Amino acid sequence: MSLPPIAAWNVRGFNNPIKVKICKDLIAVHNIKLICVLEAKISRSSVSDSWFSFSHSLFENENCCDNFGHSTPGRIWVKWDAAQMSYTPSFSSSQLIHGLVCVGSMPPFYMSVVYAANMIEERKVLWKDLLDLSSNLDMPWIVMGDFNCFRFAGEKAGGIPLNNERLGELNSFMFESGLQDLSSVGLFYTWFNQRSDSPIHIKLDRMLVNSAFLDAFPSAFYKVDSFSGSDHTPLILNAALFRKSISRFMFKDFWTKFDDFWELTQRAFERPMSASPIAHFYDCLRDLKGNIRRRSWNSSNFISNCILELKNSHAACISDLQRDPLNPIFNLNFKATCDKLALFQSAWYSWISQRAKAYWLSQGEDDLGFLYAKIKSRKNRNVIKELSSPTGLLSSHADMAVALINHFKTLFNAPTPILENSFNIPVGKMIPVHLIDSLVAQVTDAEIKGVVFAGVASSTPGPDGFFICFLSENLASFWL
Repeated sequence: MSLPPIAAWNVRGFNNPIKVKICKDLIAVHNIKLICVLEAKISRSSVSDSWFSFSHSLFENENCCDNFGHSTPGRIWVKWDAAQMSYTPSFSSSQLIHGLVCVGSMPPFYMSVVYAANMIEERKVLWKDLLDLSSNLDMPWIVMGDFNCFRFAGEKAGGIPLNNERLGELNSFMFESGLQDLSSVGLFYTWFNQRSDSPIHIKLDRMLVNSAFLDAFPSAFYKVDSFSGSDHTPLILNAALFRKSISRFMFKDFWTKFDDFWELTQRAFERPMSASPIAHFYDCLRDLKGNIRRRSWNSSNFISNCILELKNSHAACISDLQRDPLNPIFNLNFKATCDKLALFQSAWYSWISQRAKAYWLSQGEDDLGFLYAKIKSRKNRNVIKELSSPTGLLSSHADMAVALINHFKTLFNAPTPILENSFNIPVGKMIPVHLIDSLVAQVTDAEIKGVVFAGVASSTPGPDGFFICFLSENLASFWL
């Protein structure tokens, strides 16, 4: 099930009937069910006119809200198809409308629509309002619109470069609020000054999300559509509900903390060799992998559940000690519970660090929340959302798979060139005679062990899901 497309667009004035027409065209092309019209430049008195409201409606069953009471002229006008979804605003200011989006049985989420002021001092009020809102949010949250500032120097082409203080404005807000950039497709720059003599292109419009939003919609992305009738590009959100997929096997470092893991490993590699050494080795790994999958501690959920149970036991032990602090049984239980809790918390941190690959966090506070956000952000970015092909723009996984397969079939199965054997290929540099024997010599056990034990333990796993640390550390006692 997918979320109906949602759009945000700085149209530079919505009084003009032409602007209404281009918004309707955008809605029709992308089947949009909610649109945030930015820099609307609508007066409060105009909205109270029934004919004006009717002529500027975008949906058949339209509901809307605005912040026209906080700014003159009005900046933000949110419109949606009430037959498909609802938007309930709970806070508004001259630069912001914040509210809850509900779509059928899908999880509700908060949406903040932003049209930031041009002056940095005025934008500080916006950042404060959003930070105040974020302190009470534990649900999916998305912030979209025109931020009138950007994050990195590479997000501006042309004009006068900004200093680091100005560049840090949006980055500081995102760090404090826990928001991150949602992945996007389409154009990179979202604003153009429409000048050919001194052109300036900047990424001013974007969508930001929190970790809870990526939990609910991990494949979400927004499309930066082409310019049409405005110097800003429209942003269109596309999101689908999370669908649990079969995850590939990946070796987890914390397994080594369980005695059962070592018993399985020893049992797998004690089998008599019945094939070549490399075939026997892969058979052992395959057997070990299957046995691990059948154990309860295979999933990282096992660690998190154990931590919750141990925390409850820890609280109960403390309560017992408050009643009878010198009871030897209570003290013994408390010490055992603390040791187990430390063990499982260490295992949990090991897994999160392994998934996040945050090497530079090896020293300092163990910020698991940050690591979680890093994992979800990378998963959201490392997915092909759309693919441009000779047949058009492809978005479904099946269509993209077929296009990629056909592309490489054409690339690697080209027809045989005419007169293939007639080419006169000159002899290039040849391998020196004294090196030929070493190139065809049998690989020794010492060379294999040298390569394996020299590998980086935290490197990317191989196709079988095992990290180099499994070979270099965990199998050292079984080698040869």
